[in-house]
Amino acid sequence: PFRAAVYLAEAYVRDPQNLKLRYMMSDAARPLQARLRRLLGHTRDVVAVAFSPDGTQLATGSTDETVRLWDTKSGETRLVLRGASSTIEDVAWSPDGALVASAENRISIWDARTGVLLRQLPHPGYRLRFSIDGKWLVAGTMNGRLFVWDTRDWTLRVEQRPHRDRVSAIAFHPDASLALRCGWR
Repeated sequence: PFRAAVYLAEAYVRDPQNLKLRYMMSDAARPLQARLRRLLGHTRDVVAVAFSPDGTQLATGSTDETVRLWDTKSGETRLVLRGASSTIEDVAWSPDGALVASAENRISIWDARTGVLLRQLPHPGYRLRFSIDGKWLVAGTMNGRLFVWDTRDWTLRVEQRPHRDRVSAIAFHPDASLALRCGWR
């Protein structure tokens, strides 16, 4: 059914009025729909998503200036994290699932169980990742700045501007010895 859905989608682009084709597309997509779930709650676009390390929760960030934590089995909202002053650009879970970080005009650190705001770091963020071992939080900004915090005491350890434009991606090596950051220039 999955391969058929791809071919049917291409055929649909060429003949969108074909009712038989529409029926076959919905039939081919039926196995997919059994796994689909609509998560309703944000009032504007969702621009950031991240699964918790154990897969039982999902964090979403939105242009509605909220972060929502969802139960992945039921699709229900567990918590709504409020207090942002602009679009939530990215969300990240700590490796133990205890914390959720959100990036906007500042970095917010939330207790993932209670939704309590634990800390705000006074630097903006566009991309954000915890290291695999949870010892570091790295944030990149729209103007190419990079920040690295030690999560044991939230001391800012690195502040630099390696790019002239936004830091568009951050990833850690599995042993946490290296971090990769990518930017436009």
